[in-house]
Amino acid sequence: MAAPHKFILQISASKTNWSVKVIVVRKQFPKTARNSNSRYQNLTLMDLERKEITATMYDANITALNNQFELGKTNIVSNATVKDFKSEFRSFPEQKMWNVTGRTNVEELNEDNLNVMFSKFELTAFK
Repeated sequence: MAAPHKFILQISASKTNWSVKVIVVRKQFPKTARNSNSRYQNLTLMDLERKEITATMYDANITALNNQFELGKTNIVSNATVKDFKSEFRSFPEQKMWNVTGRTNVEELNEDNLNVMFSKFELTAFK
């Protein structure tokens, strides 16, 4: 496992041997894709800088890794496949997503980082 841990914004498709400490802040129920019988599940992970990324698991990985990603738990995630969001789904340029597979290392930490999760504020300026 790579050390020290990086932050979400430091990870790109060209990076290898990386690890990020993240908190699971959202976990959707598995869904079936519109154009196939493939199932997927989206997770929202937040690092300690309060930056978020969408991580997606597919088919057998949903069952195999489901217990690794419990809501509110802190994990170290290493070497997920990093991909660009399709342009029609991006909220901002350079938005990435992680594809979590059986090759992704997930290590649960016995840490309480919920204060980071609940202290995130998103402010909107009034004009």
